[in-house]
Amino acid sequence: LRHEHRIAWGQSAALVVARKNGGYGGFSDRYVDLRVDDHPNPTSELRRLVDLQLGKDPLSRARKLEHQGHLEDALQLLREASLRNPEWDAPRFAAARLLLSSGNGEQGRSQLAAAVASSPGYDHHHYRAAQILAEAGLEEECLKEVQKTLVLNREYAQVFRREIESQVSAFRTLREKIESLLRS
Repeated sequence: LRHEHRIAWGQSAALVVARKNGGYGGFSDRYVDLRVDDHPNPTSELRRLVDLQLGKDPLSRARKLEHQGHLEDALQLLREASLRNPEWDAPRFAAARLLLSSGNGEQGRSQLAAAVASSPGYDHHHYRAAQILAEAGLEEECLKEVQKTLVLNREYAQVFRREIESQVSAFRTLREKIESLLRS
């Protein structure tokens, strides 16, 4: 089912797919219910959103390849996604995480630096870098990114406090050092 409607100020597209108990938690029949308004190419944008919803986007596909042990294929998919949409930073961060977690430290650091450099004044880029570095066990580099995050936006202190309390957070092992940064 596809509906496209052109209006004077832009274009729109919508997609609704019904499947018995297919909605969130099985509580409704709305398996897919997406709408794109006032977009120059609503059909393409709707396709991108459908892919995201169904797990067919490059990030989801790369994670699946990684879990299947196909690291090079996952990295290639992420590289292609970065080339297709250079302003989308998520594939660069995902590639950095994948490289670091697979023991490719220098490549991972380089990829992470490039991802952060795409918008160095954006606090969330530094937060994401800190998270990836913590997962990789690169403590000192992680703490530098935590500090940069806090300099850019002190409100991230609440996020870090929540993270160091979480049993599953990579930041938990750095609790005392992050608490020290939060006090300074």
